[in-house]
Amino acid sequence: MVQGNMFDNGRKPGDFGFDPMGMGKKNLPSMQLKELKNGRLAMLAFGGIIHQQLLSKVPTIAFFKVFKPLTFNLLN
Repeated sequence: MVQGNMFDNGRKPGDFGFDPMGMGKKNLPSMQLKELKNGRLAMLAFGGIIHQQLLSKVPTIAFFKVFKPLTFNLLN
């Protein structure tokens, strides 16, 4: 299989024939759109990580040492 003939047998991009739960049969256009949006969000997140490293000159993993999660006290 090469790039020129990989879809000659009717296969669509991302369709590897493995769908044990039948998710692709339910609403294929909606699932394709969700996957596309998920990929775009992942690319934005990766770009943010790279920019953080370039601007701060500190490796991203070093920020985990000083990470403090936001906490909200909703009872008071």
